[in-house]
Amino acid sequence: MGSLSLTRQEWSDLWRALQLYASPVFLRANYLLISVGFFLFTSLMDLRRLHRLLTHETFEQALSHANVVSLILTSMFIQNCLQLHATRQIGAAQAPAIPGLALAEARAVCIVDVLSVLLLSTALSFAPIPFHDALFFVLFNSIPTVLQWYVPPQGQSQKLRFLISLAGGILILGQFGLLLLSNASLWLLTRPPILTIPADVCLLLVMIVSILSLPNRLHGAPATPHALDASASLKDALPEFPYGKAKTRARKPITFYQLRQMLLAPTSPLTLKTDILLSCLFIPVLMSISAMGMSLFTHKSFAACWKPLVFSAGAMIAVSDNWLTQRQHWPLLLITGRFGDRLSFVRSVFSAKLSRLSVTIPLRVLSLIIPYALITSFALRDTLVFSLEFMGLALGFALCGALPFLVSGNPWKGVVYAFNFIPIFLLQTCNPFITGTRIAGMIAGLSIALGCVAYVLAPRSLSKADWPYETE
Repeated sequence: MGSLSLTRQEWSDLWRALQLYASPVFLRANYLLISVGFFLFTSLMDLRRLHRLLTHETFEQALSHANVVSLILTSMFIQNCLQLHATRQIGAAQAPAIPGLALAEARAVCIVDVLSVLLLSTALSFAPIPFHDALFFVLFNSIPTVLQWYVPPQGQSQKLRFLISLAGGILILGQFGLLLLSNASLWLLTRPPILTIPADVCLLLVMIVSILSLPNRLHGAPATPHALDASASLKDALPEFPYGKAKTRARKPITFYQLRQMLLAPTSPLTLKTDILLSCLFIPVLMSISAMGMSLFTHKSFAACWKPLVFSAGAMIAVSDNWLTQRQHWPLLLITGRFGDRLSFVRSVFSAKLSRLSVTIPLRVLSLIIPYALITSFALRDTLVFSLEFMGLALGFALCGALPFLVSGNPWKGVVYAFNFIPIFLLQTCNPFITGTRIAGMIAGLSIALGCVAYVLAPRSLSKADWPYETE
């Protein structure tokens, strides 16, 4: 990680690396900046509202009325934004050939990262919230991204990469389940300093060490010829077992549904049965686990703990794939000839997206609304209205992700990414449980109208553009 005392050349390299964060290299190439700016703006608005509520309410009451989801997403997206830039700079093929470049980039992103965490914590402390609690809250929401700093390079063990990715996914799901589906945000923001100050120091150290050690992990020492020869000799010496279980199995032919889903997620196209099963079980199982956990700690009934969870479960309905931000596989699928010319291919992508949405969204919505209706004795009319509005919002917002292609055939990836992720946040804040059926119905109608326009007009513009984002 380098010594604490830097040479003149190291200071010069560090200064140049820091300057990149105010240059087009960072501002244009980082497609997460728009999303960071959006969530940062909403966080400041939410903090202003929280500060106003605290003038006449207790902290617990004000926090129940204020929305902290934007603060959570801001903390995570800042980390993701910095990690994207740092991985590109440190993991570049030419980085090991330039002495001190990778370490200077790691030091620079470490400084920017710590400053961003401190500044966001300071903004949160103006709510007012004690600074040690605010810092603990921000660092806790950055924990899932710490695993991204630890991801090993492509040349290392696939098993290790899978385990780290699996741990990161479980940690992110657990964090959202804890923060969105319970009162954990109140607990995090009201801890005594004897607990939060040591935790703040430990979490900051973990973040700093993980970033500064990134160059050593991305550019480790290559295997020597002697090691390679020894490995080959060992492999040759191992006996073969012709009657054992075959290492490779003949792949089953994929279904038509999977073939269409390859347009959206080529690495792991889901079968129709798997999609239906996940859509039916994911939301009720996660909410039931959260409700059981809350009932154990609060001593309330399962139904009493389950009911308030629906107010923060809207985002889970909109969880989807990166169907327009990841397009590197399009040329390869096009030349197979199975989807016609470029325009027909793009329309097939939109058709595959719509077909999947028409299956998954109703099942996800019903898996949320029906248990709520059974627990609360919801009227049949209200159940139907809530379900239709939820479906309209989710479907419209998902198709609105193609709106940037109406303006330009090849918009900046940051705009496309923002239009595909921000609707998830909007579905969380504009669903009928939050805004009421009247406002949610108007928003659903508008989103469906815009989504239909994008579905009809965007494919022609997109078919004339360059598809991959290799250079970004």
